[in-house]
Amino acid sequence: MTAREAPAAEAWRGKVGKLNDQELDEFLAAGNIARLGCLDSSGWPYVVPTWYQWADGGFYIIPRARSAWAKFMAADGRVSLSIDSSDPPYIKVQSQGEAAVVEEPNVG
Repeated sequence: MTAREAPAAEAWRGKVGKLNDQELDEFLAAGNIARLGCLDSSGWPYVVPTWYQWADGGFYIIPRARSAWAKFMAADGRVSLSIDSSDPPYIKVQSQGEAAVVEEPNVG
């Protein structure tokens, strides 16, 4: 960082906080890429970038039928999601939960 960039960094310092419901909905509707974490067949963390749909207070993610992570989630539904912005103001949303199959994939 240069001295010229420092004032911009100082402008947002200390202002990172919890999003209200409207801010959360707007951020999650913006089309950022999520990183989905699940456990592979050996029990190791397996993380993939993925698109998602935020609706009705939940995340909808559509894997391809042959994707490794779809099989991993079917065996162990514990998942984590991390979604963030790469530009100021820096925002992040993290979530943990149980994956549930809502509809079977119809493409490979």
